[in-house]
Amino acid sequence: MTRALTGRSFGTPGNQDFATRKGSGDGGHWPVAHFDVRDPLPIPAPRPNVRRTSGCPDRAEMQHANPLNLNRLTPAEGRSCGQILSGIPNLAPQKEDAMRHLAISAGLIACAIPALAQDKPELTVYTYDSFVTDWGPGPAVKEAFEATCDCTLNFVAAGDGAALLSRIKLEGARSDADVVLGIDTNLIAEAAATGLFAEHSVSADYTIPLGWNDTRFVPYDWGFFAFVHDTDFPPPGSFTALANSDAKIVIQDPRSSTPGLGLLMWIKAAYGDEAAKIWDGLADNIVTVTPGWSEAYGLFLEGEADMVLSYTTSPAYHIIAEEDMSKAAATFVEGHYMQIEVAGKLAATDQPELADAFLNFMVTDGFQSVIPTTNWMYPAVIPEGGLPDGFADFEPIKALILDPQKARDIRDDALAEWQDALSR
Repeated sequence: MTRALTGRSFGTPGNQDFATRKGSGDGGHWPVAHFDVRDPLPIPAPRPNVRRTSGCPDRAEMQHANPLNLNRLTPAEGRSCGQILSGIPNLAPQKEDAMRHLAISAGLIACAIPALAQDKPELTVYTYDSFVTDWGPGPAVKEAFEATCDCTLNFVAAGDGAALLSRIKLEGARSDADVVLGIDTNLIAEAAATGLFAEHSVSADYTIPLGWNDTRFVPYDWGFFAFVHDTDFPPPGSFTALANSDAKIVIQDPRSSTPGLGLLMWIKAAYGDEAAKIWDGLADNIVTVTPGWSEAYGLFLEGEADMVLSYTTSPAYHIIAEEDMSKAAATFVEGHYMQIEVAGKLAATDQPELADAFLNFMVTDGFQSVIPTTNWMYPAVIPEGGLPDGFADFEPIKALILDPQKARDIRDDALAEWQDALSR
């Protein structure tokens, strides 16, 4: 497949140069700007505490329990049958012996059920909402990985990509997650700085244009941001043209969404010190700002806006899955910002070997072959069957991306410019 980019590989903390554009003639670097860091991004309020149940009824519940109901007498890990049976109320003498025998029999049978289930380890992976939908990669990935591991893989939807990191920072070492899947190169420097992620041992022949050498995060797909529109709508060809038009757009919140944050980095990479002026011009084009990609794309499909912030490959879904040729991605003369999505293992996981197995599985055909037609992105490793027909046609001629550390350094200034423009 023809690559739009060449250059040096990505890593954390980002002490290498930016990659150069293929065919640029002068070998010039992608736009770079230096900005001071302001206040950190706000972290969402903590999620409500949910009491974890033991799997056994408490003493009050036992007062009304039917001892023949095996579902009500199934102990969780760490609970004995004796603990369950000790909750049985005092019964009339003529019934006590019979009832106790029934309860003991039911309890012994129930004890065997969780014992078998406990033989299978569980891996919990936090990810973004669209990954776990019926039409996303989650179901196929779960089935394929469980076939290799004799384990249970649990995906937990935790909002959009940027919200994942906020949640992990909030939960810290107490998090239930073993792996986080769905942050990107705009966030990996921040994620590494938390100290919550462990190094990995994954090695692969990546087909990412920039290569990869990060020791904490494993890439699984990549793509380019773009504004998607109906083919009967004449799209603007630049941010300045968009700002001067009457086009209505839907974008995502950069504090919770990786596409939303990607748009901030896209404009910053393209315009540097002039980014604030671009946002001033775009403010009246924005219909609404959604928490994540799914909500924004849904509003676009419902006709609420002329264009939506998405990916150059988004039309591939409509073409391949729906045989619908009515969607296209606008080409901007400034170029298109590249996103590389990654996963990382938490240092506090109680399943380190299983987490390593999952990260290694991510770069195999069982995972990578699912990505193009479920996540509608380019796989990090080209699967044996190659890419779907026409997929290479969606790569832009000109691409932009910021070094992970640079993205972290300028994020707060970029966010302030966005907020100032939209609050007027």
